[in-house]
Amino acid sequence: MTAITFGYATKGDTTTAQFTFEPSTLMAVYTDSSNRYVYAVDDKDVVRKLSITRDVEHARKQFKIAKGLVGKKVRFGVTSGWSSSNWFNEIIEA
Repeated sequence: MTAITFGYATKGDTTTAQFTFEPSTLMAVYTDSSNRYVYAVDDKDVVRKLSITRDVEHARKQFKIAKGLVGKKVRFGVTSGWSSSNWFNEIIEA
């Protein structure tokens, strides 16, 4: 029997495997009251989240970048194995 290997990220991994293909306009970015997630809302009403507790420094950096991109076209980076319609770990201007 051959073992199947999946490209899932290990806990704490914040490296980006790929970016969303179509850019969308970032409408809002915020954190929840418990500071567990950064949420990003695009013009297609898709809400993606980034875990703050996974890598606090990385999350702070991405939150700062995202705040400066509100109203602009962006693409979301997602770690291999995670859904790009629910999660992100990097945001760039498109």
